Amino acid sequence: MTVSSDWEDDTWQTHLNAYLVMLRQTSGAPPDKGRESLLVQALQLVNGNAKGQLSLNDPSKTDSETARLLIDVCKLRLCDIAQDLADLFERMPQPRKLDIQKVRLSVKHVYADALSVSGLISSLDSKLFSSFLIEIAAVQILAASLLIEFGEYLQPAEAFHGTREYNCLASSVSEASVAIRKLVSDVLPAMPVVSWTVVDGSTSERLHIPSITSAVSVIWPMLVVRTARNQGQTMQDWAGQTLYRVGQEARIPKALHLVRSVAMLVVCFNVLVKH
Repeated sequence: MTVSSDWEDDTWQTHLNAYLVMLRQTSGAPPDKGRESLLVQALQLVNGNAKGQLSLNDPSKTDSETARLLIDVCKLRLCDIAQDLADLFERMPQPRKLDIQKVRLSVKHVYADALSVSGLISSLDSKLFSSFLIEIAAVQILAASLLIEFGEYLQPAEAFHGTREYNCLASSVSEASVAIRKLVSDVLPAMPVVSWTVVDGSTSERLHIPSITSAVSVIWPMLVVRTARNQGQTMQDWAGQTLYRVGQEARIPKALHLVRSVAMLVVCFNVLVKH
């Protein structure tokens, strides 16, 4: 994903799917409480083969671990929902409202869980990484944007825009976007992070690995911010500029390609409304 600039290239997705398949085949969660262990637990919860239901008051987990587990569950469910939507539109260009309502209900559950994560971490200290807080906000924006799309599909846009639900969702998108903008300065404080070394009498430039890792971590959230429903132009421009910065200074072609191709995503998002 970070190398190819081809929009149609799905090599990254192939690798991700293979990784998730291997984790699904894991018999029980790993004994440690590391990142991979939480992802295995999230897969078990989403697949319905976990021994118990997720509890926000699990004494065996810290608030941070519970928050990470819940956001992993949200992302995995959004992944399944995206596939459901793709299958739905492949079967019929204009899906029945009943089918959209079913998908909408699933997204509402994800949105509620994302808000629960935000409430869970409100009392935590600064030990949570900024990149994780950005991730939470991005899930919230994506779920809220989808709910706005569904609302405009299920009823006339003008009527939906006059509802309390719409106002809450639009406010959620705006607040989460502002939060991401504030946090990105912590994740990318001084890009490019460059060190100069002398090799055989010549000077060369090398990016530090932490800089590249941080840069990759904001690509998806920036895309979410830029393509969110009801997003202000100022915020869209900032997200696009940040993607361009990541592409240029961290040398990640995919980020540059997303800046150029974002119009394609906007068109895809508007399919629900126009049809």
